[in-house]
Amino acid sequence: MKNQGLPIVGFVLFVMLWAGCRQQLESPPVQPDKAQNTGKHQGYYVHGNEVSTFQPCNADIVYWLSGSDDMMQMLQAQYAALGVKEYTPVYAVIIGQDKGKGQLGYAAEYDRVMEAQRLETMDKKAPPECKMKRKA
Repeated sequence: MKNQGLPIVGFVLFVMLWAGCRQQLESPPVQPDKAQNTGKHQGYYVHGNEVSTFQPCNADIVYWLSGSDDMMQMLQAQYAALGVKEYTPVYAVIIGQDKGKGQLGYAAEYDRVMEAQRLETMDKKAPPECKMKRKA
């Protein structure tokens, strides 16, 4: 006696597969993440032992700040030249790229990661319109 249920099972599997593919094709497009945006960022840079953060003016977000070895050494040298203690926020204008949410290490503890590409300025004092919303 032949198995009469096999064609029905095959048909049901085909319909399920087709429906799944169709649903996936008809899903609304994913909104792009704001990562990868390069631009000029004004805000507060904080440096200390195993800390390198940047918080844009008047924003709640705090970035883990990364960059090439040369870039990070230059940022740290400029910070030291200001004569401030570690972990003291200083005003900085940085050209950088938002790399999205960090997944590993210290970067994962912050909202996002910014890759610093160039430092335009660093100063002990920020312009009055640049406020720090939360401690970086």
